[in-house]
Amino acid sequence: MNYIKQLNSFFELAKERKVASSDQLIYLHLLNLANRANWQETIQATDKELNELTQLSAHSNTITNAKARLKLKGFIDFKNNRQKHCTDYRIIPLYEDKEMPCERPKSQNSPEILKTWREVTGENVSGAMAFYLIEFENQYGAEKLKKAIIDAAKGNKYDHISYNFLKAVLENKGGRNSGTAEQYSSITDDEIPDGY
Repeated sequence: MNYIKQLNSFFELAKERKVASSDQLIYLHLLNLANRANWQETIQATDKELNELTQLSAHSNTITNAKARLKLKGFIDFKNNRQKHCTDYRIIPLYEDKEMPCERPKSQNSPEILKTWREVTGENVSGAMAFYLIEFENQYGAEKLKKAIIDAAKGNKYDHISYNFLKAVLENKGGRNSGTAEQYSSITDDEIPDGY
């Protein structure tokens, strides 16, 4: 990867995609880590390491939210590495090169998740829900998320699936013993504590 071309493309796209300054800082540190690792396919870092590098707030989800937004906007890809208790990051090439095609995806949601959402809700994923679906897919995997979307739609007496409702289905909240749709039919966002 060409560091200068990547940086120039990043700053151009960051302005266009309205990337927050904290997200830019995290991206620059990830790019530096990738450069120091001689542009390996993936690099590893913990949220704590990124926090120490960036000096961003340690008492919030700043790092977690920033990396999810960077993924949503097509700058990075990442997966949690539970064996090593860190995150594996891949820097997505942002510039055209003969040896390296530019990826620049509009969304990092899996096609099967987007298809399931459309089939179940009759609408495209938009706004914050796209961000939340990326977060859920990273945390629970695509198959579990697809099943949860279907279960949430079956058990939902309202005309939409909210973040809290979907998270409750994924986490089996509210003292339910299994994840069937019938058990969630009475859960509303008001009954689920903030943060769930």
